[in-house]
Amino acid sequence: MLNNLEYVIQKAIDIARILDLKVVKLGWDFVCHKGIDENYSYMAPEDFVYLFENAKFVVTNSFHGTAFSINFEKQFISCPPTPDNPRF
Repeated sequence: MLNNLEYVIQKAIDIARILDLKVVKLGWDFVCHKGIDENYSYMAPEDFVYLFENAKFVVTNSFHGTAFSINFEKQFISCPPTPDNPRF
């Protein structure tokens, strides 16, 4: 995630419940929300790519998250910013 947008986090939690998956958050902070199973910040590039390569489903609000999901042929949702939830 580019930042902590509640609607993106909630979307990931909802999808994880439906598909019986864990929620792994990649972000720039160490804030862990209820419903997040694993929280990562400041990863090495190979670890970042590993998580995408091994994901069952991706919920993202970043270009790179979308690109890696497409490249690794993962099911994904890309959550663009909205007027109520600006990216920055």
